[in-house]
Amino acid sequence: MRRYGKFMIFEWNGDDALDQVPGFADLGPDALAVGVETFVTQLARRRGQIKNTLLNQKFLVGIGNAYSDEILWEVRLRPISAARRSTMMTAAGSIALSP
Repeated sequence: MRRYGKFMIFEWNGDDALDQVPGFADLGPDALAVGVETFVTQLARRRGQIKNTLLNQKFLVGIGNAYSDEILWEVRLRPISAARRSTMMTAAGSIALSP
């Protein structure tokens, strides 16, 4: 039998209640709430491929497969490029976080 997820019921105690739910506290900031400078700084600390970093919900929440593909296409980067490359970080930061 496969198990795909969890269903939890908890008492709502206000806006900070989600921080108490297992899994939610480990999530990164929302992609729309992060500035370019913060994005570039955090990306510089990451190891591995840029696509995997963008998909990691502990890095940024809200960038899924489709958005990460579009971001990388716009800045003309291969998904296997290193996440810490400085030219890539600036370009990806401006595209990913611009309205």
